Amino acid sequence: PRHAGRSRRVDRARRRASLNGTPMSSKPISRPPPPPPLPPLSPGELPARCTPAGGDAWSSGSYLDCCGGLRVSFRDYRYLCHLSPPPPPLSPPPPPPRDGVRSFYIYRAQSDVDYPIGNHNLANLPGVLKYVHSEVVNAQSYDSGVCTRHYEISRILRFRLDFLNPPPFGAGFGPFVAFDRGRCTIYECATQADFWTARGGFYVGCQKAQQLGYQGAAWYSLAGSCPGEAWERKGAACKRLQRGGECAHSRRPDGSPTCTWRLHPMGEVRLDELSRLSDGGYRRYQDYCDAGHAEVGELNNGQRRSQGGVCFWDKPGDPTANAERVATVEAEFRRRYPESPELPATYDCQ
Repeated sequence: PRHAGRSRRVDRARRRASLNGTPMSSKPISRPPPPPPLPPLSPGELPARCTPAGGDAWSSGSYLDCCGGLRVSFRDYRYLCHLSPPPPPLSPPPPPPRDGVRSFYIYRAQSDVDYPIGNHNLANLPGVLKYVHSEVVNAQSYDSGVCTRHYEISRILRFRLDFLNPPPFGAGFGPFVAFDRGRCTIYECATQADFWTARGGFYVGCQKAQQLGYQGAAWYSLAGSCPGEAWERKGAACKRLQRGGECAHSRRPDGSPTCTWRLHPMGEVRLDELSRLSDGGYRRYQDYCDAGHAEVGELNNGQRRSQGGVCFWDKPGDPTANAERVATVEAEFRRRYPESPELPATYDCQ
């Protein structure tokens, strides 16, 4: 037919437009309207476990003053207290690569000083919050002449850990090894010269640590160079003989004795922000401490937020509150670093 050629050209143009995402028509595309914002909460909507002690749930600004609960934004509070449907599930992590290397997020509570991580103990998120909750925010120190938290810890660092242990441990972890000042402290490691070689190399260790109601908490040990000596005694000869498990020159872990793990920095969250010290007008922890305030424990003396109290660390030992704390910190990392890949939260200690 006379118009067959034109029809074929139009069909080809439509197909190209479809592939390019360009509509043939000049009419605007109708898009669904954005969802309405969440309505504000009223005290009557709060379930019993989310109602702060004393019944006064409100403060100025956009945050709940929930001493006895958690202090989070309205949006997070609705989700954490199950007042709105949970967000869609995350896409499942990719399957482990064929080389057997496993990757997940691992955390460390640290001061503002940066240093190599080898010969340290790190944790999953429940584990590091358990440590911060029980040993950091409930203690204050004036050792440097300035009021600080215990060990001057100020932030939670996140890393991606890639690891593949030596053959004796298969695809799992080896026994946990505690480190202090860069030196392993368990008896066998401190006294046996062949401790690491007898186990196939400088493996990644793991142990469960679910005290204080933090479900799933676990600690990991990463053996670095010369792990039997403290920082000040690690000589060059020792480092050459005992290179540790950190893979050199950006190598991917291969399970060989000296290439079992590698860390990739993946951001940080500061404790001042979790405790929301700035809500009380405090620019830094020293000012907050000098004003006679503390974040948790008896030092806090049950103070309301308007009196300098901090609510994020309330209800120690409560599994529900602890799970909400973990979810809040995890959400904060996602908000700060949206480009970060989704990885398994942890792998179980065998």
